Amino acid sequence: MLFSIEKKWKSDFLEKIGMIERIVRRGELTPKKVLNLGRNTLAMLFHKTTLSGYPSLFMIEPTNRCNIACTFCDTGRGLTKRPKAYMSFEDYKRLIDEVSDYVLFLFLYYIGEPFVHPDIYEMINYAHRKKISVYTSTNGLLINTPEKAGKLVESGLDTLLISFAGADKETYEKYQRGGNFDKLIRNIKLISEEKKKRGSRTPILKLRFMVMHHNESEIARIKNIAEETGVDILNTRGILIKGQDDAIKDYIPKNEKFSRYRIKNGKLQKKILNKGRCQWLWLGGIVGVDGKALPCCAGFNELIQFGDVMQAGGFKAVWNNEKYRQMRRQILNKEYKWHRCAECSGILGYQDFT
Repeated sequence: MLFSIEKKWKSDFLEKIGMIERIVRRGELTPKKVLNLGRNTLAMLFHKTTLSGYPSLFMIEPTNRCNIACTFCDTGRGLTKRPKAYMSFEDYKRLIDEVSDYVLFLFLYYIGEPFVHPDIYEMINYAHRKKISVYTSTNGLLINTPEKAGKLVESGLDTLLISFAGADKETYEKYQRGGNFDKLIRNIKLISEEKKKRGSRTPILKLRFMVMHHNESEIARIKNIAEETGVDILNTRGILIKGQDDAIKDYIPKNEKFSRYRIKNGKLQKKILNKGRCQWLWLGGIVGVDGKALPCCAGFNELIQFGDVMQAGGFKAVWNNEKYRQMRRQILNKEYKWHRCAECSGILGYQDFT
């Protein structure tokens, strides 16, 4: 059943209900995980900066490499500072083993394209076997054979988010440079077919259309693409602009309904601003491909790091260090040292895993 863009609120709501239903049905919602989530939620509500629990949400970056170059992506624009790398499977397993008693949902992506990693299917399956629900985001171009699509279905992946930016070759490739629209559509169909062959409900296929000035006229055509490819959920997302003035004219949708911004006196202004909160700093953790703990998935071009979890002896060793506590204090005091904090709602669900 396709949840359409006409009822975006319903698709997001039902997706979350489905995620919770699966972890309950599979026995992943253990008393220990519930207690851990409760501890951190109370610490957040009472503005505590030292936490007795550990992350209930976790993000791991398998690689910071990508096979295409999207216009406003830090990786696509060549702005990331870290050397290109792959996280070793052994380091990944060490992280999963450490946090598996606490983590409910793993987001297996960050700056790069996860399916560039040679061990990505094994990474998904390892977390799945550790009773963690796994979610990943992709441009969809590398799951390009029945064998790979079959491995994906059998890996235990819960949700596959595929972002794209056009209903035809021209509009798609204007933003996702180096991509191939026809291959993308074929690959999504492959995954749908392999799900049917195996009688599998997962991975949930979530197709996200990134709305921009040059493609907003295509929204009516997107539902046809979703129906044709057999995806489970379709929704839209306004494009996130990162520091290019010409984006006002060339990329921001005319219809403010589809935009994250409003334009005032020729300048971009975010519609949603921070009000002294960041749920991610209390409930979620993120580790980059180089082993560094990072604030969240909003991206700071890797300028903020909380420590090397591999050298420190694990993620728990950095979770309450002075850098983490200091940033929690800054958010609570509305001391936004970084503009991306000020421009974020601070509410879980604002980032790309929704």
